[in-house]
Amino acid sequence: MIELEDHGETLSFGPGVFQLYAGAHNPVAAALVFSVLARALPVLSPGRPADRDRLFVRTAFPGRGVLDCLEMACRGTEEGRVWVDLACGPPEAPPAPIGRCCFELFLDGRGCAVWPARPLFSPAFSDLARRHLTGSLTAEEMRSVEIGQGRLCRTILDQAPEKLHELRQIAPPSFTLAARGPHRTAHDVIRILDRGDRRLRDGDARGLGGSVPP
Repeated sequence: MIELEDHGETLSFGPGVFQLYAGAHNPVAAALVFSVLARALPVLSPGRPADRDRLFVRTAFPGRGVLDCLEMACRGTEEGRVWVDLACGPPEAPPAPIGRCCFELFLDGRGCAVWPARPLFSPAFSDLARRHLTGSLTAEEMRSVEIGQGRLCRTILDQAPEKLHELRQIAPPSFTLAARGPHRTAHDVIRILDRGDRRLRDGDARGLGGSVPP
């Protein structure tokens, strides 16, 4: 379970809550975001629940399910506290079906980067996942995706977050809500994903990303 503070009230979230929010087509995103938060939040807010309204997240993995789950946790999509930056994180962060599997989280002057210690997504699974975004899978391929999703969820949730993910403490960028840099907010990226941009079939995520100045 992870705990977040919401206006003085402590809220507890298990992986099933993320799954309900993300929907049946995004079980891996739900498991991954839960695991990332379980790894990062004790470092960002040791000894007490993190205030969800002061949590900022920057990710190089702009999948729709990932962004939905981050929104559920910190309610930051509309406010611009969830960003997409394909260049964020260390170079050793492994690839994802779109972008790279890396998350940077910031809270009250603390920051950390979190990424899987080993690649989670095979090239074959990533190819199917990208084609699924554009609705170009056969029924047999869709079944392969579902089987792969089940295996990935077990891989993620059966491991302690400390063993699954690397973590590196980093300095927060000098940002404010009033003066954000030339990056893509999650809200922007969701609109692009909803248009079903066919470049995603080839893994071209360049139109989804941006960068936040230090």
